[in-house]
Amino acid sequence: MDFFNLHTYGYLFIWFIIYSFFGWVYESLWASFNEKQWVNRGFLSGPVIPIYGFGAVSFVLLLSDINNPVIIYFAGMIIASILEYFTSWAMEKLFHARWWDYHHYPFNINGRICLYGALLFGVFSVIIIKYVQPYVAKFTSLFSPASLYTLSVILMILFITDTVLTVRKVLHLKERMQELQKAITIYRQQAEERIAEYKKYRQEQRQQILLNMKQGFEDSKVYALLKEKFGDLDNHEKRLLKAFPNLRSREFDDAVIRIKNKYQEYKSRREK
Repeated sequence: MDFFNLHTYGYLFIWFIIYSFFGWVYESLWASFNEKQWVNRGFLSGPVIPIYGFGAVSFVLLLSDINNPVIIYFAGMIIASILEYFTSWAMEKLFHARWWDYHHYPFNINGRICLYGALLFGVFSVIIIKYVQPYVAKFTSLFSPASLYTLSVILMILFITDTVLTVRKVLHLKERMQELQKAITIYRQQAEERIAEYKKYRQEQRQQILLNMKQGFEDSKVYALLKEKFGDLDNHEKRLLKAFPNLRSREFDDAVIRIKNKYQEYKSRREK
């Protein structure tokens, strides 16, 4: 592959988009099967999951000259695991949230990658190198240089635009969660004080204190923020909550849980 030829990068980018689309189809169908309803299982709005594109193109660049499928398999496992671990770490650093978590799988590393996923991606690497990439390369070779350039530019503009808009949405959602987390912390302190007070009184007095605590929650900033902020979530933010049910945040996990619970209530009302 001639890396001094501009057309090479056009092919690589189109391959990246094709495999990102294949990954989106696989993830969305799998999630939809488990949820018994359609789930757009992607971080971006468009039908692509970039980590699959990066992984597949990495396989093509690094493993295409290897003929032994066993070597391809284990090399694919390593490449995919490194890529997935780095992606999980980078997204957590950027958004202060963990978008997937493999802690419930055996042989995981910090919940970012697991043996099951690595074995599966090893299979994907063999399938891509031996069976899929020859057809993808043959298909893209049909484009004239002008068509290749035009298509690459159009797809790149769409991809970059989608990425920028999605990152802005996620950062906005992060701000909402931070605000809600602050309110939760304040209310928790107040609740702990009331619980300590609750233990001092007789049974008949405790009922009134419980009612006061319930009313206090409904009057609190936490409750108001849940009503105000969740009701204002747009479709993209709601889609992200649906697409990533294992979303976690060490910084504002209470807020994440409450927003996700509120989303489930919203979804249940719509299904009635």
